[in-house]
Amino acid sequence: MKIKTILSGKFVFLLNEETGSQSEEMTMSFQTADDTTISGCQNESSDGNVSNFGLIKEVFTRFTGVGVFYPNKKEAQRIGIVPDIEVKPTILDIQQGKDEVFDRALQFV
Repeated sequence: MKIKTILSGKFVFLLNEETGSQSEEMTMSFQTADDTTISGCQNESSDGNVSNFGLIKEVFTRFTGVGVFYPNKKEAQRIGIVPDIEVKPTILDIQQGKDEVFDRALQFV
């Protein structure tokens, strides 16, 4: 199922390992539109509601209590969003202040 595109042109969404929750849900939604490309590295896959669970005294854990799927019924949890253009920044890039995900997206556009 495709969503109706109101805007025209190419759209590139940037993704990294910290993309999660609402930003992951929005990225999944935009992926269904035409002319949409995802650039970056696979994300943390933390979508869905969060349930808190106390184990003992002050020890708590959290988990997702629902399944999250793409419109084609492909599972999203534990997998995350797989980018169309995979970019994995290196430690050197980060140390030098380079944003390889953004730079690669600009090259694509």
